Amino acid sequence: MAILDKWLGWDSTRFTLALAAKDFQTAEDWLTYVRGHRQEYPQYDRREYIISHRERELIRDYYQEGLRTGDTRWYSKAKRVVENSLNPVHRHSRSLHLTEVSGLDYDAIPWPE
Repeated sequence: MAILDKWLGWDSTRFTLALAAKDFQTAEDWLTYVRGHRQEYPQYDRREYIISHRERELIRDYYQEGLRTGDTRWYSKAKRVVENSLNPVHRHSRSLHLTEVSGLDYDAIPWPE
């Protein structure tokens, strides 16, 4: 299976550039694509920790943008990243952290619109 044209040339560097440009949705879309097509990305196929690191970066940037703008929808966006995490241990620890920083019960955080 070939990489979709939209994601040709994408790697961690392009992901980081998307975050720097505050194009969080594109960064998250690419991360979702990589999770589902790891065989097309040999550098991620057996290195779950790299994907996990990208997830942490995305959650961090959603959080920082929420603090900067006062927009609390970042909780929902971060929850989506947490729920899609490949590693159940990371999913659990990140849900606890999200509860702590948001001040909301994890189950009360709504899904993004």
